[in-house]
Amino acid sequence: MGCGPHLHVISGGLIMCLAKGCPEPGAVTGILSSPETRDVVQIDEDGFSILHPLRERLGNGLLDCPVNRALLAMPGPPALPGRYRATLGEDGTLDLTAMEDAGQESR
Repeated sequence: MGCGPHLHVISGGLIMCLAKGCPEPGAVTGILSSPETRDVVQIDEDGFSILHPLRERLGNGLLDCPVNRALLAMPGPPALPGRYRATLGEDGTLDLTAMEDAGQESR
């Protein structure tokens, strides 16, 4: 959203954008407060999308996501449509665990 130079820490430690007309002044606080530490995969009838944990934004982690590579290498959908937490075993095996709270957007 281009908020960088307008971000400020306000009372209580919240990070807010103080730019006039910012459409979502508390976005950074919301993003940083997410407790999710794994890739979240949304499988739909026509494909999948991934909500990556923040640590994958460092370096090239987001561009070289092993969960994304594993999903792309599969011949078909790995599970029924829905939302899953994804982990990779040491042998590269993809494990998808269904999430009970599918109310968050993953795209």
